[in-house]
Amino acid sequence: MRIKRNEVREYLSGLYSVGNLKGLKFAYAVSRNIKNFEAIAKDIQKKGVIEKTKELDKYNEEKEKLLKKYAKKDDSGNYVIDKKTQEYQFEDKEKYIENANKLIEGSPKLKEQLDKHSEEFNKYLKDDVSVNLFTIKKDDLPVEISANQLNAIDFMIE
Repeated sequence: MRIKRNEVREYLSGLYSVGNLKGLKFAYAVSRNIKNFEAIAKDIQKKGVIEKTKELDKYNEEKEKLLKKYAKKDDSGNYVIDKKTQEYQFEDKEKYIENANKLIEGSPKLKEQLDKHSEEFNKYLKDDVSVNLFTIKKDDLPVEISANQLNAIDFMIE
């Protein structure tokens, strides 16, 4: 199966949503598909890492201070991350974004580096990638599956 790299997160989310359903053939296909999509997601994440520079290091230090100030934390003091989107959750997201943008705007060299990387990465995300997809027959679907769950994994049903 060929998909756009920017669709991987959506497919993974669908697979995660049915990960607790029972049935040997079903669970096997879901498990294998999760592994295959996670491998692609890992490659995407590696490609998303920007080249280290002095400006980027300074920006990251200042951004970390902003995270400490605006990001939600759990009882242990760890940042709260949305499981579905893998993004930080904020007490005041607008203030965080406003201040992070000020950091970027204050460094033209950094802004140029980030813009270039963003452009290249967005192009990369629009490219197709091949996925070794494990499919299942309708008869192998769990009896207890909701319409939403079925829609989320429709791509793997024969």
